[in-house]
Amino acid sequence: MIKISYKAMRELKRILIDEEEEGKAIRIFSSRGTCGGSSLGMDIADKFEDADVIFDNTECPVFIDKRAFDELKRATIDYINDGAQRGLFLRGLLGWC
Repeated sequence: MIKISYKAMRELKRILIDEEEEGKAIRIFSSRGTCGGSSLGMDIADKFEDADVIFDNTECPVFIDKRAFDELKRATIDYINDGAQRGLFLRGLLGWC
């Protein structure tokens, strides 16, 4: 099952607040990419779509499209801010080139 770290959840919530989009959700989606795999993206969503899975949490609503959900089922979304790196990262993806 996909995991979202506490730090990542706080960062996703901060993004919604900073963008003045409170009450909306973060959507993680998959699109066809290179190397026979997919590319993952993230956007702000107004509403739940039929192709979404809701990630159950209390901090920030996160919708994940079904294709991305299948690709991320063993992954963890994390947030790093250590001076050298800052941002959201995916850990534990298998089969990506």
